[in-house]
Amino acid sequence: MKSCNMESLSFTTLLILCAAAGTESEQVIDRYGLKGKSFLLDVGGVKPAEFRRFYWKLNNTQTIVEYTLKNNEFEILPQFKEKLMFYETNFSLRILKLEESNRGIYTVITQDRHGKDKNIVIYRLIPQDSVIKPELKVKTASVSEDISVTCTVGQDNSVSYHCQQTHCTEVGRDYTELDALEIVVTVENSSIVCKASNRVSEESHWLALKDVYDRAEEKNRAKIIYAIPGSSLSLTVDVPGDLKMNMLEWMLKTENTEVTILKMATGGHTVFLYKNQVVFKETDYSLTLTNLSHRNSGIYTAVLSDKEDKKHRLNIYRVTVLAPSTFCIRP
Repeated sequence: MKSCNMESLSFTTLLILCAAAGTESEQVIDRYGLKGKSFLLDVGGVKPAEFRRFYWKLNNTQTIVEYTLKNNEFEILPQFKEKLMFYETNFSLRILKLEESNRGIYTVITQDRHGKDKNIVIYRLIPQDSVIKPELKVKTASVSEDISVTCTVGQDNSVSYHCQQTHCTEVGRDYTELDALEIVVTVENSSIVCKASNRVSEESHWLALKDVYDRAEEKNRAKIIYAIPGSSLSLTVDVPGDLKMNMLEWMLKTENTEVTILKMATGGHTVFLYKNQVVFKETDYSLTLTNLSHRNSGIYTAVLSDKEDKKHRLNIYRVTVLAPSTFCIRP
């Protein structure tokens, strides 16, 4: 305990300073634990020769563990026996399965041979849930400009960033740092990564820069086509004369999936991987979609692999099959 200098101090000031000095050993240490896992509250600097009893107290009211040095015996409060483990060797306390009900102030107290109690350490235990996995979405992207992204954690927490090929800069946030939640977007290993963390866990969502730029190219180059349900649509291919074809593929990308419709190798051997409502002409490589429905909406890409197996996107179409309520047929 710090000594108090009584010179030139009023009685009131003296009392305040001495009280403050006396509370240094009462410092509360915050400890965070993951719900559902075991958690250890350790004790250091305790010398058995200096005390006769040892206590773990919860919220300064409940003695959950009492250890008597003379008999080398300890007792755990009945309602905690199945939930706690006490280590006699170092006096630490393990909570076997951390729950919200375990939140509180845990105090280690020793009692000397004269019956005087002394606080050794005080913990404020804060159980936390595992952080929700973030969802990283690209709003706008191009090779020549910044990539605009948002990262969302749960329903109410999000951040916005502008990213380049080497770094990201925050431009907005809409979340409170409740339970020490932190959301950060960076560029690592040629990917944009959103990391969400709290005191006990971390989750992340990665998007490869190559994929981001490829999707941006598809969006910028795509020819937009609207079609009526039940109709047919022909998608043509323009093959540059200087490309020597080894294989041609038609790809379909929707919001949820990406599939290869067909592959045609040199020599005219065609393998259909997705035959539903599809007609393919080997003479001009065109693809005809028949009896269209909303399931045919998506991005159709003709990809040519040359003799060196390098892929070239030739034609890209963004097809939207209209819902019945968005068009009318005049008599």
